[in-house]
Amino acid sequence: MRFTIYRVSRSRKGGVDAGSRALRHPPLTLTRRQLVAWGHDAGLEHPRGRAAHRNHEPQERLRRLNADWIAAAESGADPASAEAQALAARHVDWLTGIPGTPASAPGADLTGYVLGLADMYVADPRFAANYGGQVGAEFVRDALRAYAAAGS
Repeated sequence: MRFTIYRVSRSRKGGVDAGSRALRHPPLTLTRRQLVAWGHDAGLEHPRGRAAHRNHEPQERLRRLNADWIAAAESGADPASAEAQALAARHVDWLTGIPGTPASAPGADLTGYVLGLADMYVADPRFAANYGGQVGAEFVRDALRAYAAAGS
């Protein structure tokens, strides 16, 4: 903290500003040998490769879920049907698996969270696009409402 205050104070008095000092020092780069020595996998082609692989499954799961919502809405299924309720259960299961959301917190108001999202899917065209448009979003909302009303 003292160093930061000193640098700000010095730059106001006509000294070297913080930005010019950073330009003289290139960012730290590590060799593959250093990464391996610190326990990183040398087989990775890209440092983000491990994270990309880890995140692939949830994205694929969401893609399949959204495609199934669109197919159900286009088929003319009833939002209270067994098919739509199975999709609603998958949707809620997906939401509870997202860390940091109200759905993942123990004891949180899961029903209120799900119903709020369901309304948002219809209200915002950017979300509705995930479900094939306005009609698909309304189908998802109605199915999630029926799921919540059933106390599932």
